[in-house]
Amino acid sequence: MIRGLRAELEGRIDVDGPKLAASLGKLGLVDEYQIYLRPFVLRKGAPCFAEAQPPLRLVSSDRVGEDAMRLMYVGVSGEQYVSSPAMGGLPAITL
Repeated sequence: MIRGLRAELEGRIDVDGPKLAASLGKLGLVDEYQIYLRPFVLRKGAPCFAEAQPPLRLVSSDRVGEDAMRLMYVGVSGEQYVSSPAMGGLPAITL
């Protein structure tokens, strides 16, 4: 379904949520990860990369408001997902 949307639509398709991001990433459908970091503590919640971290390269970062940072990553082609400790943050995924 997502592959069909990408073929039909121009521009960005934004999605969020760690489970959806992970499943789309494994299918090679994520062009860019935007992870927003904000200094507060959650006692529960789903980590962004619970199973394995995709190979990523930081391409930019910027401040969002007074208390958050946006980190923009792109996938590194030709590399495999690697096991890693879960990362925090809330992803906004660009397809």
